[in-house]
Amino acid sequence: MSANYQKIVLGAEAKNYILKRLSDGNTLTRLLYKPLSGSCGEVMVAFPKGIAPANLDKFKDGGKLPADTSNTSHKQFFGQTLRMVPTPSFRDFLIETIESFLKEDSENICVFEDNLIKPEDSWIQPFKERFFFCGEETYHSIRGCIIKREEIESAVKLTRSWLPEAGILTNLDNLNADFLTGGATNMDCLKHLVKNTKKLFVEAYDHENFLIWDIK
Repeated sequence: MSANYQKIVLGAEAKNYILKRLSDGNTLTRLLYKPLSGSCGEVMVAFPKGIAPANLDKFKDGGKLPADTSNTSHKQFFGQTLRMVPTPSFRDFLIETIESFLKEDSENICVFEDNLIKPEDSWIQPFKERFFFCGEETYHSIRGCIIKREEIESAVKLTRSWLPEAGILTNLDNLNADFLTGGATNMDCLKHLVKNTKKLFVEAYDHENFLIWDIK
């Protein structure tokens, strides 16, 4: 898969964007803000080969990927017919990064948050064992013992966004993992996950892509 995309290392502007996103997130990502403020490491993004996107420092702006005009639909709106073109998104690098990390250690785990999901939402009840909760916040996890690519793809698609808003790749480090299957957790548990974080990712370019911060 990696032969099909190009990785681009970004500068300090990308780190500042990520820090701002973390400060606006839920408890897990806000806990990351302080330890990362002086962190080194590198931030990267990936695009399909053959695409040369411009203005990569405009992290809120889309238009970096070509529209998928082969999958259009039409809707009526106040008597007018509108042509709907799906927003393009590039998930391959995210899925491959998660898959590679989980395969390294059965204690490795991917956790991401979705600010639109609430524990009481009826639509998530059939999938509740894939989530855990901290108060009114909802988190989705994928453990290292689950390394099937289709499970990772399914987890990403269960978010209410084109891409997860933000997430971490971390290690349980002997933490009791019973809460991961539909249970509740607390601040101490979230702090433990943050302490062991190796990489994190946030949505960028109007949900077309994401940035990955590899913490050294």
